[in-house]
Amino acid sequence: MAPSARTCYLSAGVKANGGYPRRAPPSVEVTSMGSNTWRVKVTCEKGPRTLDRLVARIEQAGLLLLHVDISVHEPLLNLNSVASLQTEDEHSMTLDPSSLRESLLQIINEELHS
Repeated sequence: MAPSARTCYLSAGVKANGGYPRRAPPSVEVTSMGSNTWRVKVTCEKGPRTLDRLVARIEQAGLLLLHVDISVHEPLLNLNSVASLQTEDEHSMTLDPSSLRESLLQIINEELHS
């Protein structure tokens, strides 16, 4: 007797992983849209303070959030935002996207292990 589709799905997922569901690896993208505008996309497992810490870190980097779209499908959190680089005294600040990406990934890892 052939296994049903549901059994195949379970064997490829939870049962194949020792009874534990697979963790989706976090994804962070920081992309320039030109004219000091940036797109920040984050997909990760949601911890107790993950969203607050991610938004605070984006703002710390000198970005003013113009649009934020958040969706939570337990256990995943999706944050899609468009932000403008803040300027002071008519001198453009610079943003290091790889540094921002690494610091957001660090926050995600801290939240998952807390």
